[in-house]
Amino acid sequence: MFLWCYRCESKESAASPERESQMKTISFFKHNIEKIKAGLKTQTRRTSPNDLYPGDVVQIEEDKTVKLLITRLSGGLLKDITDEDAIREGYPDSASFLKGDWAARELIKSGNPKVQVISFKVVE
Repeated sequence: MFLWCYRCESKESAASPERESQMKTISFFKHNIEKIKAGLKTQTRRTSPNDLYPGDVVQIEEDKTVKLLITRLSGGLLKDITDEDAIREGYPDSASFLKGDWAARELIKSGNPKVQVISFKVVE
């Protein structure tokens, strides 16, 4: 299995005090925000680099009342998603994720892109 990460050396490290003072945002589709609020989605995949680190607390761009603690960063190829990771994405299995997630379907058209896997939990 191919593993890839923007900042693997820091994937288990805590956020620095400088970064904690600035509230970052992360964007989700509305149906995914509902899954996050219900505790059904605790992971997301992104193809673009971002400035997130484990330990960062971020707001959801579309609902700033929801804050997420970034718990882990890792990487891989989109189609290498496991059933366990698909459940963390809010789907019953990997086949459902690859067929049902709009962004995944669009990305698959261009092959099997590298993705950053962002794990998180909701915080009060």
